[in-house]
Amino acid sequence: MSDGSNQTVLIAGGGIGGIATANRLRRHLDRRHRVVLINRDPDFTFAASYLWVMTGDRRPDQITRPLQRLQLDRRSTMARKEHPPHPGR
Repeated sequence: MSDGSNQTVLIAGGGIGGIATANRLRRHLDRRHRVVLINRDPDFTFAASYLWVMTGDRRPDQITRPLQRLQLDRRSTMARKEHPPHPGR
């Protein structure tokens, strides 16, 4: 990245690790670089909280957030993963 060109960082997976990585990169990279997070679902659910939902201490909407809401700026992009067709079909 020393030549000054714009770069795109692609992060596959919007779990805790993917979100933490995207947020940290967005804070530390120059704004000319894009940070793209690709996830299968448009929402993030904090899996460690499933127990609270099962016990009635939380509702599913209390442990789920839209990934777009977690973006730090407009250059961070959320995309929905499309599954490729099965070979031979």
